[in-house]
Amino acid sequence: MDWLTYSIADFVPYTAETYRRLAAQINEAAGLWRTLALFAPWLLLAAAWQHKWQRRFSTLSTVLLALTLAASWVSCGYIYFATFYSQLNWAAGYLAWGFYAQAFLLLAAVVPRALSSTAAPASNRPNIALRTIAMGLMLAAACWPLAGWILGRTWQQTERFGLFPDATAVFTLGFMILLASRNTVTAGLVWGLAITSVIPLLWLVVSSAFLSVLMQPERILICLAIAATIIALAVSLTAVFSARFQAAAKP
Repeated sequence: MDWLTYSIADFVPYTAETYRRLAAQINEAAGLWRTLALFAPWLLLAAAWQHKWQRRFSTLSTVLLALTLAASWVSCGYIYFATFYSQLNWAAGYLAWGFYAQAFLLLAAVVPRALSSTAAPASNRPNIALRTIAMGLMLAAACWPLAGWILGRTWQQTERFGLFPDATAVFTLGFMILLASRNTVTAGLVWGLAITSVIPLLWLVVSSAFLSVLMQPERILICLAIAATIIALAVSLTAVFSARFQAAAKP
């Protein structure tokens, strides 16, 4: 078997209409959670905004946000991939386990640091670039259903946070970047941001490729989210190297 003869289209054995019908089936089966999924990102965004002018998140709010996001990744893995997407793609079961792993990584990266007294110190001057990118990503994820409706889906076919992976991944990236923006950027903080961004970024790359095959306009939003995250990682690395250079330059 010559794998070089395969293209991305060979791994998307369904049409755009079939994919949209699947989204409608998921929303219909979700029941009450479908409504909660509309409001959940706005509540999380409000919680993040509440701490916008504070030096750092409180321990309780950080842990609750992390737990909510972890539950959303588990929900996506089970409802979207294991239950529904598996009807269209044989790799759905493996993708579900990737989402379960991301839930664990989120809790492992955020909760111990939030509870630890040795966490990175709060910064008196939060990184404005990181904070702007973070809030932009979180707002985009909260508006994901509206964006889908504007781009041509019926309301029943729109994708929501906690049920569908794209919005969940984008919001998670925003949350992790926001945590980094509230503290003095250290190498450990950048590593934590990078590790917890791998699975969301990989999924967004895969999703944008699939949506490109299906000629879905949402792929543009996903590409913008990927670019914003890469910029945030670059800004974080720059801050670390700049701090080390300044420390080394001191007599």
